Amino acid sequence: MKPILPDHFPFTPPLPANLAAFYKALADLFEGQGSISPAFKDELDAVLQEQQMKRLCTILALGDIPDRVYYLVSGTTVIFVEINRDGIITQQAWYILEAGAFILPLHILSRKPSPVMIKLYAESCLLSIPAKAYQQLVDTYPEAGALSVRWNDRQKLIRLNDQARINSYATPFDKILWFMTKWPDCFTRFNSTIIADYTGLSRSTVADYHADVLKAYMRGERNL
Repeated sequence: MKPILPDHFPFTPPLPANLAAFYKALADLFEGQGSISPAFKDELDAVLQEQQMKRLCTILALGDIPDRVYYLVSGTTVIFVEINRDGIITQQAWYILEAGAFILPLHILSRKPSPVMIKLYAESCLLSIPAKAYQQLVDTYPEAGALSVRWNDRQKLIRLNDQARINSYATPFDKILWFMTKWPDCFTRFNSTIIADYTGLSRSTVADYHADVLKAYMRGERNL
């Protein structure tokens, strides 16, 4: 099957509600310490574009040069990193990002090949700007670089908190139930490899516990 790529979907002007969500997310990153300057906002308004993309669209392939920075208005994306397992190079699901997240690919400024793959796991609406425009914003407005660092730090903290929570559970059942509590449609939205990667389990273990976890969830059991 041919890969689904971003250039399969047309750019359109951002809807006002989606722009409002984008600027609210930016404002939240200031954490009460500053705000977006009018000039910065004007430049963003001039370059932001919107796309509606299908599930399983690869917005950045491993080894490609990153060409856009994204904001996820709706949908889900998974960021895969390349790891070495006993001499075998594999890709592992590392970050799972939901609506309200920024997607700042590694090497977006250096223009080096991407060490990660970024793929959508739901029909998604994204706002984005070209890498060149992002570079100009970072060079012109100090807050652009500061907000980027703050988002990356926040993303890493979410990952660390999730892993700490998963590790607090002793059994595979409870780890997978935690995952399903966070992503209730996980067994239809994600494949078993993503669930296994994120919970630190094997695919066969996820498959073995699938039915029991689903039944428990349907009974109202939750791991928060």
